[in-house]
Amino acid sequence: MFPKVLRTQNFKMIEQELKNYYATKNEIKRIETQIKQFIEDIAYPESGIKTEFVTHKAIIDGREIEIKTYSPVIPGRGGISDPTSEKAIKAYLYEQQIKNSLVMLEIERRIKAIEYTIWLLHETDYPDGKAKYKFLKEKYFEKRLSERQLLEEIGISRTTAWRWKKEIVGIVAQRLGWVI
Repeated sequence: MFPKVLRTQNFKMIEQELKNYYATKNEIKRIETQIKQFIEDIAYPESGIKTEFVTHKAIIDGREIEIKTYSPVIPGRGGISDPTSEKAIKAYLYEQQIKNSLVMLEIERRIKAIEYTIWLLHETDYPDGKAKYKFLKEKYFEKRLSERQLLEEIGISRTTAWRWKKEIVGIVAQRLGWVI
């Protein structure tokens, strides 16, 4: 049996990830923009070379994950001179260091688990999925209603709200491979 204190901590951690979902997504976009800007400004100054997003698949710990990188797009014909190539390699290594750090991979993994939960509740025939999606959205994302108002609007009891909260957090936990 997994220790109760760790299960409780996992539960609270997932709740915090749900509450910070949009802020985390915005932070990922900001970091990706900074990386792209770094590559274009530092690695390819005034060369007309731009970068584009490329997604690679990798297997880490037996799980297939997607790794996003930026690659140079060279306009017209001709090659890259050696100084530019050297800068491109340095920029690529810098990008890989940031993007493939364990922290970034874990953040993206958590976001994908939340997005899977949103999809499952909102887009499939999951039992009471639409109501549970509304509960998820109001409780964790929008936070515009008090708990009492939320329960009245959806038409559920406190007990049902607790069960739904456990179920929603449980879906995310299962996707992450965590025990709650």
